[in-house]
Amino acid sequence: MTTDSLFKVLLAAFSLCAGAYFTALRNKIASLKVRNNLHWSFYILSFTTFVIAVFYLCNNWNELSSSPSSFIAEIIITASSIIISFIFFRFNYKNHPKKIQYKTNELTDLINEFTKNADKNVIKLLAGDIDFFGATPEEMDTNPQYICLKESGFHSIELLCWQPQSPSQRIRYGKMISDFPRIQIKFYQPPTADFNLRGRLKTFNNVRQLILFNKVRSGIYEPVEADAGSPHGAHYVKLWDLIWELAIEVDENDKKSFTQEYKRV
Repeated sequence: MTTDSLFKVLLAAFSLCAGAYFTALRNKIASLKVRNNLHWSFYILSFTTFVIAVFYLCNNWNELSSSPSSFIAEIIITASSIIISFIFFRFNYKNHPKKIQYKTNELTDLINEFTKNADKNVIKLLAGDIDFFGATPEEMDTNPQYICLKESGFHSIELLCWQPQSPSQRIRYGKMISDFPRIQIKFYQPPTADFNLRGRLKTFNNVRQLILFNKVRSGIYEPVEADAGSPHGAHYVKLWDLIWELAIEVDENDKKSFTQEYKRV
């Protein structure tokens, strides 16, 4: 076997392996739901192809131009490589899977933008133990989501959350009651009615809107729905109404108890 033939065999084997690798890599990227840098492999491939094609063209221009019989074919192949590398890069850039999982702090801008752009009559919060506002009153006072909620000036807030299981939870509820005198708090009933959905429901120009996330695990959320007018959105709005009706309302005595515990801190 000549050196040229061996090179062609190795090049063909490399092409097959590379094709299989990038096919598997694309499937891997599509299956992941967390931030990753695997897509950079495609960018590197397209950039490397582009550089090699341009380098080959510039470095061998004199040799190619001296052989009219192969000049056109070589130019077409090289130009095609440059164009395809650009198209490949653009395709992967535009079709790179969007991030579909967020940490709590990464939701702040989305939540605040949703909250600011709302009618000020009432906003509904679908929550757990509201630790996303902070674990202590001091943290709550500096939390961007909590600050935005206070500054938005809603006439009423409806909070659906867990029954407090610890003094710190009771203190958090007491702070919210102190800061939002018109807040209405209800606890999931039964507790299994908490489907790990978190979000907010508002009206804007008298049209109901929602932003909803699924709690994957502590501090990690996946977007579920952002359109109350869609079939799924309408389903979640009705689900909210049902859970709210079945939930246990916090009476005035409990509110006073939570507030007193907060003020003792």
